[in-house]
Amino acid sequence: ERPSREDSGAAARLRNYNDSVRQQHLAESIAEATSRENERRQALHLDIAIDTMHDIRMLFRDTLSETLESAKMTTDPYLSIDTPKATLILSEIEDVRNKEWFGPECPFDCIAATSITVRMAADWTEHQRDLYIGRSHALWYCDAEHKGDYCWYETAFGKRHSVGNMHFGTVGPWRSPDFALPGDPGGFEFRDGDRARYWFARRMTRLSVDRYETFISFWEGVLADAVEGHLVPPDLPEEDPSGSYRIE
Repeated sequence: ERPSREDSGAAARLRNYNDSVRQQHLAESIAEATSRENERRQALHLDIAIDTMHDIRMLFRDTLSETLESAKMTTDPYLSIDTPKATLILSEIEDVRNKEWFGPECPFDCIAATSITVRMAADWTEHQRDLYIGRSHALWYCDAEHKGDYCWYETAFGKRHSVGNMHFGTVGPWRSPDFALPGDPGGFEFRDGDRARYWFARRMTRLSVDRYETFISFWEGVLADAVEGHLVPPDLPEEDPSGSYRIE
């Protein structure tokens, strides 16, 4: 006599299999929905990053145009204030949402990146190419302090070289001991400062609206020093970065 379905246990096993498939499909649907929602949120954050950086560029333009009427200015998609003696550039925003920003150990999420640079004109140093003639900081739109709380942050880095204890960074054709890393910065480590190729030279400073004027005033001073040929390298690190970003 052939055993019943109940006696064989086959029906129960198939039901278990069917339930596991349904659960897998449900988990995949939830993951896809979560991914779409994260992408939507990141796109929204990128739009905010672009809009707020546009506001900063315009404020820069309005502030410096009052004192540098003779300068050549570009404001979109990047800010350039060009004088015969020095140039200030607030670079075009880079979308870094799909990049492994500093690799898997990065404790926060970065949406966009740009940099601000002041360099003295070549005629200041045509016979002294190895001298310090520029300064550049990184600007990141990220949630450095609190998860999900995105804002523009300013920081800068030193670059470690193997020649004695000498630390300096190179930005383009000019030399600068504190500088902005490129959008895909290899060699940076958040926790191993003694062996990392790059290291924080400044704190991660939040550029909230109430700090715009302070930010612009600082770079106005850097540009004035560069125009006069008096831009000098700071002692590094300029600030202790400890506690300025979260570590999870």
